[in-house]
Amino acid sequence: VDIATGRERGGWPFSIFRGHVGARIPRMRLEVRDVVRSMRDRFKVVEWNFFLSELEKKGIGADQAADVSDALKFLASVGELSYFGELSSDGKNVGMYSQPAFDEEGSLSSTPTRHSSVESSANSSNEALDSLSLSDFIFLNPRWLVAAVACILRHDLSRELIETKRNLRNVEHLIGEEDSS
Repeated sequence: VDIATGRERGGWPFSIFRGHVGARIPRMRLEVRDVVRSMRDRFKVVEWNFFLSELEKKGIGADQAADVSDALKFLASVGELSYFGELSSDGKNVGMYSQPAFDEEGSLSSTPTRHSSVESSANSSNEALDSLSLSDFIFLNPRWLVAAVACILRHDLSRELIETKRNLRNVEHLIGEEDSS
């Protein structure tokens, strides 16, 4: 029990369970968790502003951004989601831009988001896309993020690329033969 509650650290400089076991959980964290779980059915990844707008529908205002960020960090530390964001001194998410959410197939959702620090012109949209970072998104399903990274960092990626190129050349060769006949 002492290890779980953080009273005994087992020689480590921090408690093994980071003091979560047996600790009282603030209401904000529970409310944010409920919103995350309800959104998880529709989305795998959402943008910060979109998430705040969903919280506003539940009665949690954007003026509580610091508390929301704290709740997201807590939920990330217990494995409920993945969140890498930081808040600036004015309570805005660092690198915050308005982008749509992604559904479970990885396609852009048609759900609109609020614009915050970027105007909705074509040039601003391109600038916003160029400067997005992990801190702009909340990964509602951590397993989805792991699977996405695993697809990118495959150990056999170079072999797969060579085989794909070879297959494309064969298809082009076959199409060329059909056209000449």
